[in-house]
Amino acid sequence: MIRASMARAMTVVFLSLLVLALPIAADKAAAEPAPANVAVSVEPGFGRIVLTFKGRALLPKYTSKTANGVLVVAFEEPVAAQVDQAPITLPDYISIARSDPDGSALRLALKRGVRVNLMDAGEKLFIDLLPARWAGNPPPLPADVIAELAQRAKEALERAEAAEHLRQAKEDKATLVFHAAEAPTFTRLTFEWDKPFGAKFARDGKTITIDFDRFADIDLSLVRAQPPRGLVEVAARETGKGLSVDLTVGPETGIRAFREEGSYVVDLTGVSDLPLNPAAEAVKQALRPQGAPADEIIIPPTNSGTPQTAGGDTGANSQNTKTTKLPPMPAALGGPGEQADAGAEPAPENVAQAPEAEAESENAPAQKSALPPPPYLSTNPEALPVVRERKGNFIRVEARRIGNTVRMTFPFPEPVAAATFRRGKHLWMVFDTPVPMDTRAIRTALGPQALDLSVSRSGGAQALRIELKDPLLTTIGIDGNAWLVTIGDIVLEPSRPLQIARSVSSTGGAILKIPFPQAGQVHKLDDPVVGDRIHVVTGYGPARGLFKPHRFVDLATLPSAHGVALVGFADDLVVSAEDDAIEVGRGRGLTLSSNDFENSLGSLVALQMEGREVEPESMLEISVHRLNPIEYRHRLNQLQEAIVDASEKERNQRRLDLARFFLAERMPYESLAVLKAVLNADPKRELDPSFSVLLGAAETLVDRPKDAHAHLFKQALDKNPDAAFWRTIAAVKSGDWKTARETAPLSQSVFGGYPIDLQNEFTLAATKSAIELNDFGAADEYLAELLPEHLDPTHLGRYDVLRGRVADASGRVDEALALYDRVGKGTFNADAAEAQYRALRIRHREGKLDAKEASDALEKLAIRWRGDEVELQVLRFLAQASAENGNYRRAFEAMKTAIIAAPDAETSRLVQDEMSAVFASLFLDHKADDMSPINALTLYYDFRELTPIGRRGDEMVRDLAERLIDVDLLDQAAELLQHQVDNRLKGVARAQIAADLGLVYLLDRKPERALGVLSRTRQARLPGPLDRQRRVVEARALAATKRVNRALDLIASLQGPDIERLRADIMWDAGHWREAGEQLEAMQGQRWADPAPFSEQERIDVLRAAIAYSQADDQLSLDRLRSKFSTKLADSEHAHAFDVVTRPIEDGGSTVEFAEIASKIASIDTLEGFLEEYRKHYMKHEHDELPGAAKDAVSKADEAPAGDAPAEQAAEGVDAAAADAPAKPDPAAS
Repeated sequence: MIRASMARAMTVVFLSLLVLALPIAADKAAAEPAPANVAVSVEPGFGRIVLTFKGRALLPKYTSKTANGVLVVAFEEPVAAQVDQAPITLPDYISIARSDPDGSALRLALKRGVRVNLMDAGEKLFIDLLPARWAGNPPPLPADVIAELAQRAKEALERAEAAEHLRQAKEDKATLVFHAAEAPTFTRLTFEWDKPFGAKFARDGKTITIDFDRFADIDLSLVRAQPPRGLVEVAARETGKGLSVDLTVGPETGIRAFREEGSYVVDLTGVSDLPLNPAAEAVKQALRPQGAPADEIIIPPTNSGTPQTAGGDTGANSQNTKTTKLPPMPAALGGPGEQADAGAEPAPENVAQAPEAEAESENAPAQKSALPPPPYLSTNPEALPVVRERKGNFIRVEARRIGNTVRMTFPFPEPVAAATFRRGKHLWMVFDTPVPMDTRAIRTALGPQALDLSVSRSGGAQALRIELKDPLLTTIGIDGNAWLVTIGDIVLEPSRPLQIARSVSSTGGAILKIPFPQAGQVHKLDDPVVGDRIHVVTGYGPARGLFKPHRFVDLATLPSAHGVALVGFADDLVVSAEDDAIEVGRGRGLTLSSNDFENSLGSLVALQMEGREVEPESMLEISVHRLNPIEYRHRLNQLQEAIVDASEKERNQRRLDLARFFLAERMPYESLAVLKAVLNADPKRELDPSFSVLLGAAETLVDRPKDAHAHLFKQALDKNPDAAFWRTIAAVKSGDWKTARETAPLSQSVFGGYPIDLQNEFTLAATKSAIELNDFGAADEYLAELLPEHLDPTHLGRYDVLRGRVADASGRVDEALALYDRVGKGTFNADAAEAQYRALRIRHREGKLDAKEASDALEKLAIRWRGDEVELQVLRFLAQASAENGNYRRAFEAMKTAIIAAPDAETSRLVQDEMSAVFASLFLDHKADDMSPINALTLYYDFRELTPIGRRGDEMVRDLAERLIDVDLLDQAAELLQHQVDNRLKGVARAQIAADLGLVYLLDRKPERALGVLSRTRQARLPGPLDRQRRVVEARALAATKRVNRALDLIASLQGPDIERLRADIMWDAGHWREAGEQLEAMQGQRWADPAPFSEQERIDVLRAAIAYSQADDQLSLDRLRSKFSTKLADSEHAHAFDVVTRPIEDGGSTVEFAEIASKIASIDTLEGFLEEYRKHYMKHEHDELPGAAKDAVSKADEAPAGDAPAEQAAEGVDAAAADAPAKPDPAAS
């Protein structure tokens, strides 16, 4: 009883925890620990401690262990549980109870012999302390706890079922078409459904709500863009029951709603300013009953096509006649004898009297009326108003945020020229279309990143101007007719660079010419911030722009992602786009000089000092000039003597002087040693900002950027220019480009006070950060501040490499190659290695080197240079080129080398991601089919860590295993699949791969192992196709172990050609000859009467049936088989064999010829046919036969509990029938 109660309790607990997986997650970093109530009690024969975490559905994750008589319960998140008083209540079980100070664990010192049993139930943790004398099962959970968990599980299951019903309803969506049309006297809204529906109608003041009992997608864009008369706003939303539409109308607008076949119609009345025409008045008079007030009419009898009344349902209960106001009705009287068109102008309803009405029934009985039918009126179609379908004309811009990036889509119906450029904090987008754009999605997606968004229209174009809070990168691309604009901190679709060239106009004046095929229009836009005018030239795709600004005497260009934007300084500036080029000029010609094409927008200092306050004097006071050896020795002696002579109070200050001296002389290690001595003597010095700057500068110069970061990135130094100077250099050394770019401008007030070599180091660092962030305009500006004659040899190589990168980005490929080659042929160092790498990149990209040549050159470079980011870039390129060349092993080896060299580097992560994709493509896209199976298997084993996680990885392993089966490498195939079953998979996926593994064991003549793996992966519920697959394999394995009856019972309820053949094979192999013959004969059906010739397999099956009947001494069946199939086999190569095996048993059953034929037929391995059938029906990697829930479970479902029948039952006993010897010699043994 105790064991049964315990099993039931734990089952309830398991189900409760499985279903109640609510999205409740605790923040591990939170300061507040999870509170837990502690209840301690003495139970009959044992002690119990209960921890209750209120407000949670599940316990925090925990582990427990007992060591040296101490129970430790450790939690993954801090908990607040007071267990100190527990020994007072349970002195016989525990001596001390404590909670760790950080709340991470509880510790109980157990008395001798005390055992512990832990049980978790929802938000409760039961800690049972059992004495040494305790016998039997541990105590169960309290009955009330089990009941509560069962109730929770029931409620959760009900919620899950309700959610499933809702999901199914949403999947069965109907098609809904929404129309809006206007007539002079009313506006009609029509909801056309393609499936039966129900509707409820309600009005509350200005809001009308229509609740449909079906889900559907509804397009309201046209009506929102241009609302028809009487409609203020329309919105749709999904409720728990279906689609709900909210209409906002004017307070005086009348409403009538009714069903009309498969549509629901809502008319907005009282929206016309036109007077009633005579025809409408005549209709009104005709419908007014005698004695009724002048402003009321009686609604005549209705059917399913007439308007519904506002007082209630359109069903059978709506019998009473309703009165309502009659709005103006457009109609024209015609000749007698013509019936008025009731559908053209339905009778209105008095909405004010009843707020809700339903339209559930499609066949509601007609309303009764005591009035005679209205007189027939004729209508003149030409006099009826034209009901016009409204067509909206606008572009709905789509925008969505992905991390820190916002991607906007402008879905134009036809090609539209565009331009995108930046000026200050404002991003401009110009489109050559007058169609209005709905930009609400942009505002929502950008959120706080956008301070303002405005749209201006001029002529046939419109411009969007977005004021950004912080400068962000902008890219633009084309997808069909749609423009895709991305705003964020990464470049997704780099534009092509445009080049500016000097030219001469037809009048001889100087002009600027920018090659720009497929240009759009030229626009003049007023900048409301600056107050000047911007000339913008739009263009069609692909994206092309001026990456950096250029300044000339008469104009200045703005950086653009696509198109050209410029600001003129002269009133007569002329911009034109003709002959695939943009020309900029003036009447007398532009004023140009050669420097205009070499210099940028001004000096670096002037640019970055603009609008900034001057910071305090530098803290470091590093001398601009280095000392000669004699001066150095003299000054060093002075500083050392000053330290010796100083008092204890002043000694640290003298040491700081020495540290500054060493730093100025570029001796950072010596400076660090002195600074550490200062810190040892006075630990509080670390709080001094100037001391932190010194330490950070020294750490930066010795290439320890992480250590420098700890000193330089303190809150007290946020606006310190010296800290910003060294932060920029340190950030670049650690690859933090964004930080470097943000801090560089803050250092300008002290920039000039540093020696020229440090100025150059800073400027090169700022240049590199700008390049890495694809801000080539800023990079060019920084490079313009450097003079090659002022660069020392250690900086010259880096300077040329950076110039080469800017040239490459600007489209000047030959210039970039010349710079790289010059550096690469010089002294071999980090700069030369990078130059050679980048030159190889360009030549391969431009088609000057194929993948094989690039790989060979990279192999040499990878050997020569090691130890920094350049090595990782070389290895990444080598992996890419090797994969392109088909040398996959070398590609993966290069990836491994990069990971070993720098496992935490971003480049290592990138190359691993790229090679993982190559590895997956190799085995999933069947590219590995060109390899031999042995080579493919070896490659997989050597780099199996690249196997994708989840379903794609499982599919990869199955593909590889299938190839190994083809070449009879069964042990290797079994090892692959066994690893999947044991280590990677759970639930449905594990059960499916186990079936494949069982098949491999069968092919390898190991049926017992096949049964074992199927038994270990048995589950209570499986998708139908997978259950069938596993039964087929298990039945074959049972038959191979002579458990024939059990095998046949296992597939008794299954049908299909593969099952019929399996039954036949099982009976044949077991020597059940009569049954085998009947099964083989039945498999042929009516083929004996079919004129089409038999296939090879069919002929073999008929011969096997004949042999089986002969072995069973069943002459009657043998005669029947001969009479049916003799004609069919008469002209085949098996005619003689059929004649021999179908001879009368007393004549031919024991002859030598019969024995030879029977032996030959029996030697055919039925496993080959079984494998072919299995592949045809079950080896489908796409899981096409699995239901949706099972597909989702393939990669992530937890393993379900075992079924009712224990696994051992599948392997017990040997069938008695299988033990009987056959009556005649088994042909399979011949």
